[in-house]
Amino acid sequence: MASIICRPSGWGEAETAAAAVTLELDREQPEAGRRQPPTIVIHYQSLIPAPDNSSGYVRPTVRLEFGAHSTGEPHGPMPVTCEAATHLAMLDFPAARPLVIDARRTFLEKAAAIHVACRRGRWGSGEGERYSRHWYDLDRLARAGIAEAAIRDRPLAVEVAQHKEDFWRATDADGQPISYAQVINGELQLVPTAASREALEADYRAMTDSGMLRGEIPRFLELLERIALLEQQCNAIARSVS
Repeated sequence: MASIICRPSGWGEAETAAAAVTLELDREQPEAGRRQPPTIVIHYQSLIPAPDNSSGYVRPTVRLEFGAHSTGEPHGPMPVTCEAATHLAMLDFPAARPLVIDARRTFLEKAAAIHVACRRGRWGSGEGERYSRHWYDLDRLARAGIAEAAIRDRPLAVEVAQHKEDFWRATDADGQPISYAQVINGELQLVPTAASREALEADYRAMTDSGMLRGEIPRFLELLERIALLEQQCNAIARSVS
């Protein structure tokens, strides 16, 4: 691990100590059959106290992953501004227009990850930790109109499925290969089996208790009802365009 000291002009030792940041290479062992991209983890000291019931769910870290597991296409510029800017108009906040992955690809990538998890009957390392966010994200993308646009974009859907086959081969609960073509040909599975929901629900509850989400936060069963409907809609569209 290497330490990096951030010291803006005019800061003393006390201010610098409070803003100290450390960097480390992520040495976590990947799952069997997976290739772990080079990852740098940035640890920082948060100035915002976590809720009493958060159990440290939101960690004061930022992960930077490098590698060729995504093509980066399609992409486009997206304006990014500070949330505080609308409340503190007298201050000059920075703004940017970084190139970001198109939301349609994000939907397809997440749908594929959830499909694999459902077919395997377990999430990530097996405990469901920090995995329920993918279901929440998928619901939010669908409610923004991204799901239908993604499934109807046949060339993009085919490209994502092939890319997954090349880089993220996976097997189901019985050890049989999972075909990513199922994701785009009307066999997408987004609803986990009843036997595997307990760990996922516990993770979702921890995530919502942490204060990580804002606005409307559906209950877990309500989220699954939405996801079940989304699964039906995606498969119907996929069958109509494939």
